[in-house]
Amino acid sequence: MKSLDHQFRDWNNYFIGYGYGTGEVYTLEALKKFMEAVEIGGMYDYRTLEKAVTPVAAWLLINLLIDADIIEYGTSPRHGWLTPAGNELKKFVTLHTSKELFDICCTSMFGEFYIYCCPEFCNCTDQSPCITQNRFWSKPT
Repeated sequence: MKSLDHQFRDWNNYFIGYGYGTGEVYTLEALKKFMEAVEIGGMYDYRTLEKAVTPVAAWLLINLLIDADIIEYGTSPRHGWLTPAGNELKKFVTLHTSKELFDICCTSMFGEFYIYCCPEFCNCTDQSPCITQNRFWSKPT
């Protein structure tokens, strides 16, 4: 099973990615501030998120995190809550500084040839353990 740092690196690469070491400084900072603005119980109000990361970033993240099964909502995404995977992500992100998150995602601390996995396919073994064991991905139904 991959370490929690590796699991976050895979999640970030799959759902946010494409910064190639440049954009992550901004996307990880926005994700951290967003998660810190979500209430302890996992509930959120869009106005609080807009204040935390700007309305533009808040709505981009709300849409992205709904698609990633990190947040859920009832009749409107203006008010919602974290899924179990979202609670795990909040816990992880808020326990790290933005610099630590950047280092996890963008440095070679895991070796030059890091093997990424995604929710649909595991590249690190034939038995595909990371598909069902990554804390930040929704569990298959």
